[in-house]
Amino acid sequence: MRPAPGSIIEPIETNPNLGIQQNFFLQGSRELTERFSVEGGLRWSLYGRVGPGVQFLYENDLPNPELPPIDTLQFGALDLMKFYQGFEPRVGMRYLLGPSTSLKAAFNRNFQYVQVAANSSAGLPIDRWVPAGPYIEPVRADQIAAGVFQNLADNKWELSVEGFYKDFRNIIDLRQGANVLFNDAIETEILTGNGYAYGVEFLLRKNVGKTNGWLSYTYSRTWRVIDGISLGQRFNPRFDRPHDLALVLNHTFNERWSGNVNFIYTTGQAVTFPIGAYIVDNQRVPLFSDLRNEDRFPDYHRLDFSINYKVPDRGRKWRSSWNFSMYNAYGRRNPFSYQFTEIVNDDLNFAGSPDEIVSRRPAIVMTYLFTFLPALSYNFEF
Repeated sequence: MRPAPGSIIEPIETNPNLGIQQNFFLQGSRELTERFSVEGGLRWSLYGRVGPGVQFLYENDLPNPELPPIDTLQFGALDLMKFYQGFEPRVGMRYLLGPSTSLKAAFNRNFQYVQVAANSSAGLPIDRWVPAGPYIEPVRADQIAAGVFQNLADNKWELSVEGFYKDFRNIIDLRQGANVLFNDAIETEILTGNGYAYGVEFLLRKNVGKTNGWLSYTYSRTWRVIDGISLGQRFNPRFDRPHDLALVLNHTFNERWSGNVNFIYTTGQAVTFPIGAYIVDNQRVPLFSDLRNEDRFPDYHRLDFSINYKVPDRGRKWRSSWNFSMYNAYGRRNPFSYQFTEIVNDDLNFAGSPDEIVSRRPAIVMTYLFTFLPALSYNFEF
């Protein structure tokens, strides 16, 4: 969308970011004994950053937000700007301890050619998806996992416990105070480092019966170590959620009526709250610590439910049903963002002149999207 002719609004032009990815994959499996089986695969991924586009050139090939580019390269449509490739092996093993008990282990490597750079403040969660290119390498992730799996009561129940460890290379994050909106030189606002994650997952599932569903719980941690961020110390990215619990229950009352309940609980996301403020041109500016994401939002939780009614066919050639659902049934106000501001004259939206100001005080304004959200739908098929 462009401004109308004569508008005082000036359009913002940004350079496109285009890439082409191809993958080739081989997979095979073999039962070595009656109890032991192996499955393996090899994936070859190829990625090319292509034009049209512009590549900025920097002194010593080091992008710096404080120094302008020394030159630019122009690329036409489908001109190759940068090429990456990588082999992604994977192997999985299973050993049967008995008719209903098994041990499983796996290793896999993945390359990801598009990464997300997210701001760490408590304000609006502005994310910028960044494709691999001349200055940003694809992230490489190696993961190992092992667990025990148990079927109970003639496969009516499933129980599993699995642990994992994941190693990241060439992972990106934003500099402190980075400018990411409408910025073609995003490489100047990004720093690269390594990271790792680990955790354990628990799952209990009921497969059959009028009432079925599952209960899952995961404890996991994610860390990054990037020079230039958090004084070089390890820190949690925004999506680090140590505790994650989910309960899903489905119940069939009779041939026409059924319902389900879904409960979710997670640790609040990691963020950086200001540690103080200073005044510039009569405006209060937040002051942040050098350490990244030492604070957290309140824990996130909500309850959803739905009720389904199947309309009797009565000889018709099509079937229909009604569904009533309630999202966030108890109206939990899960925060979406926090704004650190000030209240003037006890009025959050004060719009008077500076001469009318008699009091100021700092304030924190929480934004949430909605509380409970009901929905009614009619579905049919033929």
